[in-house]
Amino acid sequence: MPLLHGPADERYPSLSEALVNIRATLRLRIQDRLLEAAAAGHLNPDLMDLRIGHSNGNP
Repeated sequence: MPLLHGPADERYPSLSEALVNIRATLRLRIQDRLLEAAAAGHLNPDLMDLRIGHSNGNP
């Protein structure tokens, strides 16, 4: 998944988060018992449908 960055004059701030980082965070929260696996399971398919520059999964 490509990451979005802001303009050069703002030193290219991150405007998006890598999906791999989100998945890792979900796994850690499950391990720490801060998130139920079932809840994370509902989030992952929705995250997979996200596309940069697209809304609601429509091209």
